Amino acid sequence: MESPWTRMAVSEDGRLWWDGSSWRELSQDGTLGSLGTAWRSLTEVIQEKYPEKQAERFPDPDPMLSPQEIRTLYNAGLDWVISKLPSRPNVDEDVGMKWLRDLATFRQHGLLWAVYGAEADTNGNYGILTLESGIYNGGLLVVAPPGHPLAKGPTLQVLPRSDLNMLQILPFAMTREWAGIALIHELEHLENFATGQEPRPPSRSQYLDGEVRAFSAEIAAFQLVTGSRFIPTVVGLYRLFSSAAGNPTEGLSQTQGGHMMQALALEADALLGCPPPQSSAEAATRLGFYFVAGSLVTAGVQASNPDIIEVRRKVIEVYYQPTGQLPSP
Repeated sequence: MESPWTRMAVSEDGRLWWDGSSWRELSQDGTLGSLGTAWRSLTEVIQEKYPEKQAERFPDPDPMLSPQEIRTLYNAGLDWVISKLPSRPNVDEDVGMKWLRDLATFRQHGLLWAVYGAEADTNGNYGILTLESGIYNGGLLVVAPPGHPLAKGPTLQVLPRSDLNMLQILPFAMTREWAGIALIHELEHLENFATGQEPRPPSRSQYLDGEVRAFSAEIAAFQLVTGSRFIPTVVGLYRLFSSAAGNPTEGLSQTQGGHMMQALALEADALLGCPPPQSSAEAATRLGFYFVAGSLVTAGVQASNPDIIEVRRKVIEVYYQPTGQLPSP
C-alpha cells in the first residue's frame, strides 16, 4: 500500500513541499510568500491531510484467541520480521539491527512456548505447561488463556521471577505484523535477562540500557519491514509540524506533538500495509510504539550529541521518571 507521505515531503529547511512532481513554496498560490503565509498554508495542509483522529471502537470485551492460536500468530509474526533481515550485515548497519540479528539467534536456540495451568498452589503460583517439546534453555513464552486470573495487565511483559526467565503474553487478537513487531521489544528484554546483560533487579543504569536496546531493536524491525521508510517518515512529519508551528528549531508543544503522533500512526500504518487493529489491546500497542519511537527519532534529529544511544537513553529516562518504573538512582 502506498503511503500518502510519498506525495508530500518537507525540505531540509522546512520551507518547501513536494507535490508529486516538483518542489513548491509553501504559499497558498504556489508563489513566493511571506513566512507567515507559508506557515498558515502549512497549517491548512495539516488540518486537511491529518484531521483529529476519532477514537476507534472495538468489541467489549476484546476478541481473544486460544493459547495454540496465540503461539501460531506470534511465531508467524516473528518469522515475517526475521525473514526481512539481509543475509549479511551492512557496513553501516544500525546498532538496533545488530540486536535484532542477535534476537533471531536467541529465538532459534533458547525459547519454548507454554501456558498457565488452571490451578494455583498454596502460594498462589500457577503451574506452567509446555505447548511444545524441547529443552528450556533461555526463556519461556507463557500464554495466559482467556478467562484465566492472570490474563490481565500489559499484553506482553517479562515477569521478574527469580526461578524462571519468562515472557507473559495475553490472548488478545492481533494482526500478524504487529504480533511480530511487539514481540521484538519484549524478546530483547528476555534475552538480556537470559544472558545477564540485565540482572534481577537491575540498577537504574542497567534498566535504561535494557529499554534502549529493546526500543532500538523494535525501531530497527519497523524500519526493516517498511523498506527503510519509517525513520524518514518520522523526520519528515516532524519538520512539517514544527515548521507549521513557526518554530522549526524549537520542537513541538504537547498538543502539536500529539497531533503529529496521530499523523505518524496514519502514515506508518500505511507504510506497513497491514489490516486495522484486531483489538483495543493492539491499537494501544501500536500507539504506544509510535509515541515512543517517534519521540526517540525526533530527539535524535534535534540533538547535537552524535551518540544516538545516549540521546535515546536520556529521552526514555525523562518519559519513565513519572511512572515510578525506574529503579532508584
